[in-house]
Amino acid sequence: MRQIILTFLCATLSLVCVAQTERTVNGVVFDEKGLPLAGAVIQPVGTDWKFKTEADGTFLILVPHYVKELSVGLPGFLSQTLEIDGSYLVFKLKVDKGYAQAKAKAEAEAKEEAERRARAEEAARIAAEKKAAEEAAAQAKAEEAARVAAEKKAAQEAAAQARAEEAARIAAEKAAREAEEARLAAERKAAQEAAAQARAEEAARIAAEKKAAREAAAIAKAEKEAERKAAIDAYNAKYKNKGIVHALEFSYVLYTGDPSVGYDVVYKNLGYRNYGSLHPVELKYTLGYRFNNWFSLGVGTGVQYQLGNLYAYGDEFDPLYRETEKYTPINIPVFLNARLYMSRGKYQPMLSLSGGVYAPLMLIPLFDAGAGLNVRLSKSGNMYFLVSVCSTPSGHFIEGESEDDYGTTNCYVHHWRIDPSFKLGFTF
Repeated sequence: MRQIILTFLCATLSLVCVAQTERTVNGVVFDEKGLPLAGAVIQPVGTDWKFKTEADGTFLILVPHYVKELSVGLPGFLSQTLEIDGSYLVFKLKVDKGYAQAKAKAEAEAKEEAERRARAEEAARIAAEKKAAEEAAAQAKAEEAARVAAEKKAAQEAAAQARAEEAARIAAEKAAREAEEARLAAERKAAQEAAAQARAEEAARIAAEKKAAREAAAIAKAEKEAERKAAIDAYNAKYKNKGIVHALEFSYVLYTGDPSVGYDVVYKNLGYRNYGSLHPVELKYTLGYRFNNWFSLGVGTGVQYQLGNLYAYGDEFDPLYRETEKYTPINIPVFLNARLYMSRGKYQPMLSLSGGVYAPLMLIPLFDAGAGLNVRLSKSGNMYFLVSVCSTPSGHFIEGESEDDYGTTNCYVHHWRIDPSFKLGFTF
């Protein structure tokens, strides 16, 4: 018991002594960018003690009481020494550019040495392989020479034996040939008779096969024609492909006029003469006859109205020109129309061509050629779209006989032009 108490007292005194001779120091180590450095070596100045920072760059160490400074170093960075002043120490290490250059040089020299050794080893390996290949080639050449000599000797012996055997065979064949010739003569006669009979039988078989093939082709053709006719009948039963058809069509002429060439009507606006473009619209009815799935022909008439667009300047027609009785925004087209349908089915690409005149002002030529798509909606109902190039009646004013308030002479002239248009129609 006494011994235990003495041991406890000694340990306590030792701890007191250590506490009096050492103290705790903590801090953190960063690089120039403020990133923590792990594994940096911390050494109390004046001792050989060494510590390392944690993964987050921090450290917590015990140092002798007499140590006044801490030194921190890390390969690739310049060392830094700070005085222990009792506060939280913060080290910021700068990059050692010389260390990086020396390390890169050492790595380059090591790489060059490794490449030199590899080249030397490769050269030695190639030389060894070349020597082994030469020795193998020499051995193979010797073996080949021996094999050729043995084969040559065996061939000579085989040739001598073959000549002897051939002489014996020729003698035996000569004896057998005479007997064979007699047998062949008899067989030849029998073969000729059999061949004649076989040719007769083959001719009869070929004639029978040709007849059967013609009959089969005729049957197949009839079946194919029946299938085609059935398909056409089914299509004709589903859609009306022949007979009288009626068509209603609405069209809009896409046109923006150019007053500089006189394509437009003159309007009045605040005492000034201005110009406005016209976009004619048409509603037409056609009575026709559809001859088959591909073609129809008809006659038609309708009404065309010269519609001013939103870009027209002025709000009314100039009274000076209302006396020109020939002008009217309404025209009556009378025409002949032909249509060609390019396919059979619900959707039919189509071509349309119309020709006639516009009335009643003058017999202005009417021409309309377009392409589009016809869509079958029911047995006799269709809807179609067309993009066309058509002639359009138009009027403009040129220098004429009467003088207006502006000191110019003007008169009205009626003519026609070629314009693009879009059409939507229904047939029934």
